[in-house]
Amino acid sequence: MIKPLVLVTRPKPEADATATRVAALGYRTLIEPLIEIVPRPGPPLELGDIQAVLVTSGNGARALAAHTPVRDQWLFSVGDATAKALRELGFLRVESARGSATELAELVQRRCDPGQGPLLHVRGDVVASDPSVSLS
Repeated sequence: MIKPLVLVTRPKPEADATATRVAALGYRTLIEPLIEIVPRPGPPLELGDIQAVLVTSGNGARALAAHTPVRDQWLFSVGDATAKALRELGFLRVESARGSATELAELVQRRCDPGQGPLLHVRGDVVASDPSVSLS
C-alpha cells in the first residue's frame, strides 16, 4: 500500500520541520513552499532607547538575531514557538503572549509603560494581524 502524500507549502525552514513531523505520522511528504522569506540586509539595530521588541514569527526572530548582538533586550513574542526560537537564538528576556496579535498587544499593555520608550515590532512586509494597531 502506498502511503498518502501530504503537500507542505510553508516557507523554508519551517517546511522542513513540518515535513519531518508529518513523515513521523506515516505519510509521504512533498515540500513546495508557496512563498520565500527573504530577510532584508541592513545596518545593525540600535536598541538603546527601545523599551521592548515585539516578535511575531520565527522569521522575525532570525532577522532580529542577524541584526543585533544584543541578547538581553526585553522581548515579547506572539506565541510559544516564536519564544522558543528566540531563546534558541540566545535571547535571554523573552515572554510569550501564547496566542494571537491581540493577546500580544494586551501583554505589552500590561508590562510596558508608554513613558519608558518606544516599542519595536520586528515583522515582514505582510502580516495577518498587527499588534501595533491596538498599541498606538
